[in-house]
Amino acid sequence: MNAEVTGTLTRLQAAQENLVEAERMATVGRLSLKVAHEVRNPIAAIQLNAELLGDMVQGRVSEDGTEATALVGAIRDQVAALDALTEEYLAFARFPRPQFEEDSVNDMVIAVAEFVRPLAARQGIAVKVATDATVPSMEFDRTLLRQAVLNLLKNGIEAVPQGGTLTLTTACVDETVEITVSDSGAGIPPEVGRRLFEQFFTTKPQGTGLGLSISRQIVEEHGGKIRWSSAPGAGATFTMALPIRKLERA
Repeated sequence: MNAEVTGTLTRLQAAQENLVEAERMATVGRLSLKVAHEVRNPIAAIQLNAELLGDMVQGRVSEDGTEATALVGAIRDQVAALDALTEEYLAFARFPRPQFEEDSVNDMVIAVAEFVRPLAARQGIAVKVATDATVPSMEFDRTLLRQAVLNLLKNGIEAVPQGGTLTLTTACVDETVEITVSDSGAGIPPEVGRRLFEQFFTTKPQGTGLGLSISRQIVEEHGGKIRWSSAPGAGATFTMALPIRKLERA
């Protein structure tokens, strides 16, 4: 078998594998959409009733009243967690095409850092930001790219112990802009690293296993790549490398 035939067979096999994967992901996406829609109404009902119950017990000065208030608060926290999981499934199932507009990556990164800072502070985690002034304004989907960065930051918060640090940076490297999220956690074990971007793979009790997968998809929709590195006891670093995109104006 000559090299040309071998190359053709290899390309056909790769195309077939891509088609099978696309069909599988389309099926998973439809299932995720159905499940998410089915649970949204019960979640909304529970949330509304918990709020009403909270209003009823609020201000009752007694041991039972204090306990009831705490129980209602716990219910609302769990409902909020379920709602966040549902939104993640919906984001996966209804992944939109990017809407590219000229914007500032640095401004977006600073805004995301400010958004997560209160959550991190409550857990005793410092959030540091360092932006590169040479990063140019470029075309990207602010909503999607913000979500990709936010997913990485949320993972970092969950990986870092109290007193740890999350670092968010930007840099202009050749013809790309790099957004990097580093944490001072325990690092990623090799057996986890091999499956890191696999859909629905998670080590968290209440995780969906979609956050990193969605981040990678967003980066790839921008024509970029995401890479990571980690060492035991030295935390983990995720870097999104995005080509500097400038749309032609008529």
